[in-house]
Amino acid sequence: MRKTRKLDKNYKMQEIKRRQAINDDYRRALSFVVVLVIIIALLALLYFLNGKYVSKDLFQDETTTTTTEAKYDPSKILAANIFDIDDKEYMVLLYDSKDDKEAVLYTSSVNAYTSEDVPLYTVDLGNKMNKNYYDQDGKENTKPTKASEVMVTRSTLMVIKKGKVTSYITEPKDILAKLKVEEDED
Repeated sequence: MRKTRKLDKNYKMQEIKRRQAINDDYRRALSFVVVLVIIIALLALLYFLNGKYVSKDLFQDETTTTTTEAKYDPSKILAANIFDIDDKEYMVLLYDSKDDKEAVLYTSSVNAYTSEDVPLYTVDLGNKMNKNYYDQDGKENTKPTKASEVMVTRSTLMVIKKGKVTSYITEPKDILAKLKVEEDED
């Protein structure tokens, strides 16, 4: 009986060792699966956040496309195109829209100007493409005959008839008065 007990004890010890080995393998496999699930969850979260907040194209379909229509204002021209206009008589207001005082002063008058007889065009002297025609410290040309001769030192209103400058106004009050007079003639 002693031998049987010893064999029983031996058998039980082997069985315990085998179960511990199975438990260790089971724990390792279980921890691998848990780590794998966590990694997949993190990748799914990153994919969702990237689509939602970074590229902003996730969850969009054909009905939610966004397009921006280009806007073109034919009354805004470049200084190089002052004499290229086909109208027989027109006015060109050259002013710096980046100068807050001038922008407020002239923008409202330009928006309120409604004369169809004498169209009004504007040239933004704050635009880098017009910098060659604007010299605050230089000498202005009051009778230019072509665009390359245009040189202004401050806000200016030019009245052009048949390709020739007939009026050259630089005083703000006179510019505003001229815009109002033309507006009232309708």
